[in-house]
Amino acid sequence: MNNTRLTYIAICLIVIFLAGSCGSVVHIDKHESFSIAAEKVKRVISIDPTFHYLELKTKGKKPLTSSKKAKFINDLLVNSAEQNGIYLNIVEVTDLEEGDMYFFEYLAPLKNEIWQSNHLQDIRQLNKDGDIKNKGNLVTIYKTGPQLMKDYSHLAEVFGTRYFALQGVLLQSKTNEEDIQPLVASASLDAFLDDEQNYSSIYYTIIADVVVSQVVYREYRKISTELTDANLSSIMFDSFKLITN
Repeated sequence: MNNTRLTYIAICLIVIFLAGSCGSVVHIDKHESFSIAAEKVKRVISIDPTFHYLELKTKGKKPLTSSKKAKFINDLLVNSAEQNGIYLNIVEVTDLEEGDMYFFEYLAPLKNEIWQSNHLQDIRQLNKDGDIKNKGNLVTIYKTGPQLMKDYSHLAEVFGTRYFALQGVLLQSKTNEEDIQPLVASASLDAFLDDEQNYSSIYYTIIADVVVSQVVYREYRKISTELTDANLSSIMFDSFKLITN
């Protein structure tokens, strides 16, 4: 049994365990060449993470938007990544210094490009028969990922990594289907995102490789239980653990 097969089996076992233990359903699409573990410096740039999830203890049942809370969540992301050997650098609008136009010139357009490419390009249409392999029910390995239309390869040298991520939590409800739809990267995820409950949370990570101009990794978790700080911390840790495998 070769190392690649062992890795795939390990990913499947971890995902199955997490789906049962965290009260969540997990779906992963991964480019066959994606391997942060193979990088000398395991660095990922997270572009302006977005967290809107339901705090069931609040009276109005409104999505979380507090900037103070956002900092706490960003710290959770960084710490969870570090515990799995990944240097996560978060770049967000609220931390920009006056005159810093690099975000608006490059990173903001890149974020939009990743988001749109992931939403509009179906990996089943991008790949030939046999180029997509299902590893268990929850992990899909593909050869060709959603393509970025513009060249952002120079950012790899600027930031010291080829990997740029979109991360966050979206609140799924029967009244916000338009907010969730851009996250649905293929029709196969429709059932994954559909929920008879009034509310659930979708935790996601979408990683693009700017050197090859493709989306190379994406993970979705539907959490139907209350998303407490402790639960979110555990989910983040498990997510980065999967990314490094």
